[in-house]
This record gives sequence, structure tokens and C-alpha cells, in this order.
Amino acid sequence: MYRADNQRVYVATYQEILLTFISFAVILFVLYPKELLQEQILKETSNYDLSMLYLKNMLKQDPSNESLMIFLAEQSLSSGKRDLAYRLSRLLLGSQDTEIKKKAYLVSYNIAKADYYYVKSQEQRKKILKDLDDAFSVIVKNEYYNQDDLYRWYEEAEFLHKDQEKYELLKKVLMQNPNDVALLTTAYYLANKLEKPKDVLKFLFQLQEKDRKNRQKWLFTEYHFFMKREEYVQAEAFLKKNSDDSDAWKELLANFYTWTKKYKKASNVYIQLYKTSEDEDTQILYFTKAIQILQSGNYLDEAANLGHKYEKHFFTNIKVRNFLLKLYIATNHLDKARALSNRILKSEVK
Repeated sequence: MYRADNQRVYVATYQEILLTFISFAVILFVLYPKELLQEQILKETSNYDLSMLYLKNMLKQDPSNESLMIFLAEQSLSSGKRDLAYRLSRLLLGSQDTEIKKKAYLVSYNIAKADYYYVKSQEQRKKILKDLDDAFSVIVKNEYYNQDDLYRWYEEAEFLHKDQEKYELLKKVLMQNPNDVALLTTAYYLANKLEKPKDVLKFLFQLQEKDRKNRQKWLFTEYHFFMKREEYVQAEAFLKKNSDDSDAWKELLANFYTWTKKYKKASNVYIQLYKTSEDEDTQILYFTKAIQILQSGNYLDEAANLGHKYEKHFFTNIKVRNFLLKLYIATNHLDKARALSNRILKSEVK
């Protein structure tokens, strides 16, 4: 038990305590049935030292009394005698009986957690946190919890900043709540933090399916996941799949091809966007981008030929005509420049 003042009150000298203990132990050991022992200990309200000394000795002589001890600890805790409950549970942490050990760890953890909020000293809090951390590790490792308490221990892992244990417990909680978007979101972020790429993708797929309102966000997150890991083959396949029905994803695919210096592929995607667009300004934007991308890759002939292919469509647009004239000259396609100039002159004469 953790005391706020770190002091223990003794009502007698050590010699007197030893003498009293010997007498007390002999009387209890010889005369007391377990029911009377239980009653005697639970009646104690202040100083448990002699009781603890006797019980510790009793365990050495007869380990079967552990069941009585853990019962006393649970009874003490429920009746508000946390100090007694804590001492009893600590005696049983090394028990060879799995069920006794489990109960002892749970009782001691619950008491320490309550004391954490009770004590004021930061030094004491640090010690309690260490005890909590140690007990928590044993409880989780050995699964000393009921399935109904999974969420509670998930929260305890969060309290103790134990990401790995929190993650493992969260996966079990999700088995009970597979459609909980908030839990899935936390699982995704934890998997990402713990660098578990397979799990990251698994949770992203589930979020895309179950969080329909934010589906585009989770798709975009998946794309950036591949890019961050430099998995460019997967990123390209992902973009191609999602660009079939979306101009926004098509544009991302074009940007991806530009970034990876696949200029011809980028140009082709911009032409696809140009063809599906109904707004003239948007058409011009995609058309000019398709040509400029080819120029960036030094595909000058391809750029000039692409401009010439769609020249008639934009002939009436002065801005595009000027763009194409400059393109032909810059790519040394002077024949195309002359032909376009002659067409412009003839149209103006009319």
C-alpha cells in the first residue's frame, strides 16, 4: 500500500512485537480454524503487521491456505481495507497456483491504480507507475483477464503508454466490435506507428469498406502509404485501378507518371482527361499539359505531332493557336508553323 507521507506508525518496540508475534502465531496456528482466522483479520482496522507475519509463515507451512488468503484479499478490497488487501495480494504474487496468482495480480493492480490518483508525491507516483507497469505486463502476457474486460485493459495499456500491448489488446477488442470505425482508425494509426505494413493495409481496406463517408480519405491514405515506402509498382497499380471511374485519380496518375519521369504515359493520361472533359477551359488545360509533359521529357517530335493532331479542334481559340505556333517553332517543326500561320491568315481575310 502506498502512503502519502511515506511513514509507518509502530505502537511497540521490535522486541515487544516479536514476543507478541510468537504468542499470536502459536495461538492462531494451534487454536484457530480458518473461519475464525478470517474473522480476526477482517476485524483489524489499523496495524496489519502481525497478521502479515503470521500469514506469511502460515503459507510456508501450508500452501493450501492460499485460497483463504486470496479470498481475504478480495473481501478486504470490497470492504474498503485497501492496505490489508494490498499486503495479502503481494504475498501471493509468487503462487504456483495459476488462478491464485491471477487474482493476486489483479487485486494488487487495482489497488495500485487507485493509489496512483490518491498520492501527491511525484516520487511515489513514479514508483506506483513502475509497479503498475510490471503487474500489467504479467497480466497481459498470461491473459489474466476476462474477455468482457478486454476494453478495460486496452485502456490501461493506453494509460501506461504501452503501444505494443495496446495494439494486441485492440485487435482482440475489434474481434468483438468489427464495425467500430473509431477502433479501426486507432488500429490503423497504431499499426502504422509500430511499422506493421500488412496490418496497415488490412485496416485501411476495412476502413474503406466500413467508413463510406470518408472512403476517399482512406484511399488517398493508402496511396501515400505506398509512396512513403517507395513501393512504386503498387502505387501505380493502385492509381490505375482507381482512375477508371474518377478524373481526380486520373490526374493523380498523371502526376505520378510525371514524378517518375514516365512522360509519355503522363501525356496519354492528360489526353484522356481532355477527351472526357466538357468544359473548354479545362480541355485547354489538360491538352497543353499533355504537350508540355512531352517537352519536359525531350520528346519534341511527339509533342509537335500531338499538337498538330488536335489543331483543328482548337483553331478558333487564339490562345491555343499562339501556343501551337510557339510549340512548332520550339520543336523545329517549321512546316507545321507555316501551315498554321497560313490558315490563320486565310481565316482573318474572310
